[in-house]
Amino acid sequence: MILRIVLGTLPSGRDASALLAVRDRLARAAAGVPGLESLVIAARSATARDERSASVPIEAVVVTVWRDQTAMNRAVQVDEPRFITGRLDLPMAVTAANHYDVVSRTFAALPQESTAYLRILSVSADSADEATLIGTLQTQQPRLVDLGIIASHVGRRAPADGELEVVHVSVWPDRATLRSAAHGVLEQPLFASELAPWAATTRAEMYDAIEIAPRLPRASGPPLVILDEDRRIVDVTSTATAVQDTKTDLS
Repeated sequence: MILRIVLGTLPSGRDASALLAVRDRLARAAAGVPGLESLVIAARSATARDERSASVPIEAVVVTVWRDQTAMNRAVQVDEPRFITGRLDLPMAVTAANHYDVVSRTFAALPQESTAYLRILSVSADSADEATLIGTLQTQQPRLVDLGIIASHVGRRAPADGELEVVHVSVWPDRATLRSAAHGVLEQPLFASELAPWAATTRAEMYDAIEIAPRLPRASGPPLVILDEDRRIVDVTSTATAVQDTKTDLS
């Protein structure tokens, strides 16, 4: 699987609440894209020094997960705006696009119909540290479920200069849940002591977001949710996945 992160800007006023208003349209558009497994569209206000301007653009990111690189290349067709502005009908000016091999994923809840909160943690490291760094992030994933995470993805890439980059993309139900998990310090990684060897090359970016899972099947049969011994969701029936406005209390 391929994790793709596209950065850019949206026109003033196109914040997460505006994206939420067109969520159904975006979900229909995403459902028609072969190989697209998940989609997160996120936005945040520009820097404080520009906030007095009425025309300040909104910083945006589009995070997609693809079944494979062939499906991604076919959809994007070496023209990112064609996918984002054409297929998704988002007026986004693209400034950068990177893709990563998905190493592992964790899901703890269905995408919510309200806005969510997106955190992108990126770490640069020497290639010799790859196994240790990725293992550290993978170990965190099930622990984050207990802290309230909705979903997370760990990806890696090795740019041309040979330096390894690993990303951890996590979706949270709201800012308050992440703030509680991070003990109020959003800028540092969770379990920061375990990532201390890479502290100098670690950065975190956060956005308000909407999450869409276009591959959810249509409702059929009883709504069943299957949990493992740690009460993490490991499987659901199609009816359960379709009931996105129902919150499951696992406490």
